[in-house]
Amino acid sequence: MRVIIRADSSEAIGTGHVMRCLTLADHLRQTGNAVSFVCRELPGNIISAVEAKNFPVKRLPFGDPRIMHDSGRTEYERWLAVPAEVDLVQTRNILTEMSECIDWLIIDHYALSARWESRMRPHAGSILVIDDLADRSHEADIVLDANVYTGADNRYRGIVPASCRVLEGPEYALLRPEFTRLHWVTSPRHGSVRNLLVFYGGADLTGETEKALGALRDLAGEDLKIKVIVGAANSRHDKILSLCAGDSRISCLRSVDNMAELMADSDLCLGAAGTTTWERCCLGLPTLTTAVAENQVPIGREADRAGLLRYLGRNDEVSQDMLIQAINEALSQPEVLRNMSVRAMEAVDGEGAGRVVGIMREKAFEEIAL
Repeated sequence: MRVIIRADSSEAIGTGHVMRCLTLADHLRQTGNAVSFVCRELPGNIISAVEAKNFPVKRLPFGDPRIMHDSGRTEYERWLAVPAEVDLVQTRNILTEMSECIDWLIIDHYALSARWESRMRPHAGSILVIDDLADRSHEADIVLDANVYTGADNRYRGIVPASCRVLEGPEYALLRPEFTRLHWVTSPRHGSVRNLLVFYGGADLTGETEKALGALRDLAGEDLKIKVIVGAANSRHDKILSLCAGDSRISCLRSVDNMAELMADSDLCLGAAGTTTWERCCLGLPTLTTAVAENQVPIGREADRAGLLRYLGRNDEVSQDMLIQAINEALSQPEVLRNMSVRAMEAVDGEGAGRVVGIMREKAFEEIAL
């Protein structure tokens, strides 16, 4: 199959959308499919990480910076940095120029919806949309939403075609192979905390890492080892590094390529309620999580309700004092952490990308048969 992925990364968007698409791209390539990306050159993008994995990337120009600060547009419209109609024309031109038939167009972008997708129909055999919001209509053959929600069966009813297959739940979470491998050899945590991990995503625009470091400075326990991970799109690395200095318990790492191992070796995490949620669950890592974007709020709430993590609230609701209290409570409740770890590992086995690729292949074979 020939597959094109349309996804962006930036300081505002973060890196999660492109990273999960990279995971799906890896699985597709391993099963003999050709995959290319279409990405816009936004500030803080990780296009180089896509190219480093030898995936061709068609780059869309940055656009108009005024759009990114236009209060008259929604947050997701600002993410795109151009009007959706302009993005449509630019992307369609790229697809038109390609000499080979495109079997699948994969779209992972909150700024794009059914109007954009429907006008791509002549250029792709099938369309897969990765979404977390269920807040707009889609013209797709498959919609993938790996999050856990109460009453999830009705989330996409009425906003996707009747023929669209909706893949819902963490069993479809797109996790890299190292998480899958470690899932099967990692045991649930016993509840005691000796190794603590701090990671709030690739950009951490709201400064949660600094807040966490402020809380950890006041935390007792000389035996505690703390690893702070600074994402590739985080522009405040130097400040974070200076906050880590002077505390022998803390080590600061940037843009790591062994996140799965770091998670498997940790007993508790402070992190965001984004796509990394399912990586932590896969490895049974108990987490105190904060929503650093509006779309993360329902993920945090529902995962908390399912006992997979503890959700503290939106970033503007979580103070340093609140974080100190939550950490101390977690340290004093090993049974809670133990149960959280078990439930998380039961919910996510890391096989989601393989399941999605299998369903895509089934769909492609059905089209050939017709």
